[in-house]
Amino acid sequence: MTDEYLTQGPYSYCDYLCVKCEFNDECPVYAEELEAQKQGKSKLEALQDCLRETIEMLMQMIEKYDIYIPDEDIEADMESLSDIREQVANKPVVKLAYEYLDGIDDFFLDYQEHYLIPVLLSDAFSDLDWYKTIITSKMQRTLKSYIEFALLDSVFPEFFLEDAYHTSGVVYKALWKSLS
Repeated sequence: MTDEYLTQGPYSYCDYLCVKCEFNDECPVYAEELEAQKQGKSKLEALQDCLRETIEMLMQMIEKYDIYIPDEDIEADMESLSDIREQVANKPVVKLAYEYLDGIDDFFLDYQEHYLIPVLLSDAFSDLDWYKTIITSKMQRTLKSYIEFALLDSVFPEFFLEDAYHTSGVVYKALWKSLS
């Protein structure tokens, strides 16, 4: 695999907390979001722009690499992805992540019923609330990418392994921040 596929920016494996990120200066996604804000665009408009750019990049790659995917291959890939999603959903660590998410929700309900959140803990509560969902979604993505690396005949199998590695780093960060 060439460096072209291995070069990743901080935006590829972030935790979506731009206000607390130390990589804002080198993140083009953050720069685009700031530019969208300056232009008065809504989040939805900015997302639409991002999706348009993504489609354009995919179309350029399809043309550059002369990629053709027959309909039957697409159907087979969709079936494989469905099987992988089912495998991931049944992994004990995914079930544990969902139990954690539910437990944090219960904790917040209980805590808010009995106490006011002290000002000194508001950042910690905010982080806990933010990262609870990232843990479940990124854990699933990590496993999905690893399974795709292990099972599928892919043109770029290293991509899936690299994605699993970096996405697991986001899970680690989310768990660390939650525990902190």
